Amino acid sequence: MVFTIFMELVIMDRKGDRIVASIRRTLVYKFKEQLQEGMVFTISSSNVVSNSGSYRPSHNEYKLNFTINTKVKLSKTVLVPTNVYSFTPAPDVFNESYDNNYLVDVIGVMIGVGVEREYERDGVKTKMNVIELDSNG
Repeated sequence: MVFTIFMELVIMDRKGDRIVASIRRTLVYKFKEQLQEGMVFTISSSNVVSNSGSYRPSHNEYKLNFTINTKVKLSKTVLVPTNVYSFTPAPDVFNESYDNNYLVDVIGVMIGVGVEREYERDGVKTKMNVIELDSNG
């Protein structure tokens, strides 16, 4: 049995701007079947809140929280870019001054996988697995 804690989406508009949307556990059932990757939707009646914290998938200062009143409707428009990646050079990511509060798109050949380990930060336990990439391959 799989338990879903919450669902997080990165939504993109026709200009390629991204915003994060969160769906809490008690509402996942309502939207899980409706939302499909690569499809275009009209979303209304969500809450707009500050986008803060570590490992954010978007540089947008806001994010959307779906509510019981949020409506998701499939759209017939196809005015959304298909090239959605913005690759960051590996040396930039590993530079000490790089802002690691945001997730990045990288490309490389995976040459190693570490052992899964668990760490605790601010009372929250997180599992982590280090992967090794060759950005020249």
